Amino acid sequence: MDMNMEDRRTLVPVYDTVILPDVDYRLNMGGLGDREKEAFGEPGRKVVIVPLREGKDAEEVTAETCHEYGVHADVVEIEESRMGAIVHLITHEKVRIHDFLNEDGKISCLTEVVDEVMDVTSEGERHLLDELRRKAMELASNIRGGEYAIEFIKTIKTVNEFASAFCQFFDMTPEEKYALLETNSFKERGSMVHDALLRFKSTVDLQIDLANRDDEENNNYKKAAIQKQIGILQKELDNMNPEAEEDETSFKYKIEHCGMPEEVQKEAKRVLRRFEQEPTNGAEYNSLYDYLDFITSLSWEVGEPSKIDLKKARKILDRDHYGLEKVKERILQHLAVISLKGKQNGSILLLVGAPGTGKTSMGKSIAEALGRKYVRISLGGIRDEAEIRGHRRTYIGSMPGRIMTGIKRSGAMDPVVVLDEVDKLQSSYNGDPSAALLEVLDPEQNSTFTDHYVDLPYDLSHVFFVCTANSWDMIPKPLLDRMEIIDLPGYTPVEHFQIAKRHLVPQAIEETGLDKEDIRFTNGAIKKIIDEYTMEAGVRGLKKQLLAVCRKAAVRIVEEEVRPVIVKDKDVEGFLGRKKINHDKILKVNPPGVATGLAWTQAGGEILFIETVAMKGTGQIHLTGQIGDVMRESAETAVSLVKAIFVDKNLDFMHYDIHIHIPEGAVPKDGPSAGITMFTAVTSLVTGIEVNRYLAMTGEISLRGEVLPIGGLPEKLMAAVRAGVRKVLIPKQNMPDLEDVPEETKEKLEIVPVATINDVAMQALGLALPERRSMPIPSESDEPESRE
Repeated sequence: MDMNMEDRRTLVPVYDTVILPDVDYRLNMGGLGDREKEAFGEPGRKVVIVPLREGKDAEEVTAETCHEYGVHADVVEIEESRMGAIVHLITHEKVRIHDFLNEDGKISCLTEVVDEVMDVTSEGERHLLDELRRKAMELASNIRGGEYAIEFIKTIKTVNEFASAFCQFFDMTPEEKYALLETNSFKERGSMVHDALLRFKSTVDLQIDLANRDDEENNNYKKAAIQKQIGILQKELDNMNPEAEEDETSFKYKIEHCGMPEEVQKEAKRVLRRFEQEPTNGAEYNSLYDYLDFITSLSWEVGEPSKIDLKKARKILDRDHYGLEKVKERILQHLAVISLKGKQNGSILLLVGAPGTGKTSMGKSIAEALGRKYVRISLGGIRDEAEIRGHRRTYIGSMPGRIMTGIKRSGAMDPVVVLDEVDKLQSSYNGDPSAALLEVLDPEQNSTFTDHYVDLPYDLSHVFFVCTANSWDMIPKPLLDRMEIIDLPGYTPVEHFQIAKRHLVPQAIEETGLDKEDIRFTNGAIKKIIDEYTMEAGVRGLKKQLLAVCRKAAVRIVEEEVRPVIVKDKDVEGFLGRKKINHDKILKVNPPGVATGLAWTQAGGEILFIETVAMKGTGQIHLTGQIGDVMRESAETAVSLVKAIFVDKNLDFMHYDIHIHIPEGAVPKDGPSAGITMFTAVTSLVTGIEVNRYLAMTGEISLRGEVLPIGGLPEKLMAAVRAGVRKVLIPKQNMPDLEDVPEETKEKLEIVPVATINDVAMQALGLALPERRSMPIPSESDEPESRE
């Protein structure tokens, strides 16, 4: 605690008064003795105001009768009013009192400034002051003339001002008032003021309540008589409206026969008794009716488990989805476990893939394979926890959560529930919906799931949950731990073709009102639409293009009565306009410094060109083409490797800049797979050796010269075939991934595994690299003595 010695000042004792630092005071001198009045003196005098101890005589002011702390104050002016003289003071810092001196009745003392602890933030101070002002204004609103007090409260700017103005009127002892000054903690002082205000407010509220109680008791007899008359009339109305009695009988029957557990049935009957006693125009009639209708509409019993036919399930999955063999195999494994154990158990399936890859329809196929009801619940954009758990029935307009609503809609206790877009959940001040899903999806907890609206335990362990997401990155870790991720990769061009031919073309024909005999697509037309008018991992865009062709064919059929309309590859442009997608092709000539790489996107694979050029400069590296941090580091690593390998060639890297560019600068690019391509391009630039234009490569590098594995190999190799590449270099560690590559793709490429940059240079440039050497850092003794 910091203390600073001050000069001797005149001491003014006060009793039973709240004195705090940095406050503008107006004290009525009528309550002061002659000695205190004389101590204030003329305006401009600097004094010390000290509270007296409780029970001490103000005529004998000594160190024993005064408290330890006081405040410095300046006398601004002394005003005359009808109430007598009023002294206007401005207090300053809090001080410790010592060394009392009494000279002919004039008391003075020495002081030490005490620094107070500001242990709350400015925002916390503002919140505290707002809370004090709000409660004080509530109090003033119940008092005659309170509007003037409210206007004064609005002008208060600090907690000390508030305490000085109002704590005088609260039921506080002199010692409690002094405690406000004694504490050095702002937080503790604010808490004491807040507690005193609450105590005073409760006292005033009690007085007001007692005053109103007499009036209320006089009205009770009148209300009782009126309610008795209402009850008699309501019975007459009920006799005229037999539907209400039918509802009660129906609910009673459903409660007894819908298979509720004993404790649930007991609670339902209790609510039914309240419903029977409530008149049809009563305040709670509709809410009780809706509640009873909901819980009696739920299925509380699991039917006989149907035997799972895996052969039938495989046929359904193959019928509805072309390709995705690994995904279907994993789902069949899950169904086989359920068949053996006789119940749903284990982790929840999470299907992750780009839009249009068949995640939601996969859930529908699972429901058909299991012979269960299918329910889809969309979670995209949900930011309120009550959307999952429901609202409590105490709220007006309360509703059950989406989970229980979906269960009711299915009419079964064991449906297949697809939770769509689980990665689009958002948290807000209303709670975190993903946290509410933890209980829903956890097999150890969901057997007693309690919706806030239903307020009864419900067994969700029989429900087959399937979640879908475009990316698992946005799913909270605790929720992700309860799921088993199944990736749905983008479809290959061959799969796109088969899906279009088997599913999309018939759907487009049906949706446009055509018959199969009205329009025919040739294989070449479908392939051209896929290659030149779509670029996606799924099939939604492809279906839109097929629908556009069918709509234009419908116009021809209606106007020109042409049947059938045959769509060939040369006719596609007439239906859809000029091609919308331009895939890169290999260059006609590869100059030194240019290499072809392979990239993965959510819409599939693409080739990209790494272009390099050298120019006079200061040895800097320029990177352009809107590349991300990972590719930037790959480029710097590639240049450093080249410098280390050709260190004995006396290449003048210090006076030349190297510019590395990746075309299509408007498209952001990033990822750990362009390292060997950048190394090859820079090596080609340095040596002047051209890279074969039919060669492409993918892989990351390390400073040790190793080629590191990458992802997305099937998509990249398919992009290479489409671009006209004949030979591809891939990391040796990625050779097992070739199992996922379609056979027709592997047949069109020479795939060469590489383990080091020496393998890359030999395959791409026909160059045997010298041994990689790094320059040693010279010690101070090795440096020349003079430099010119």
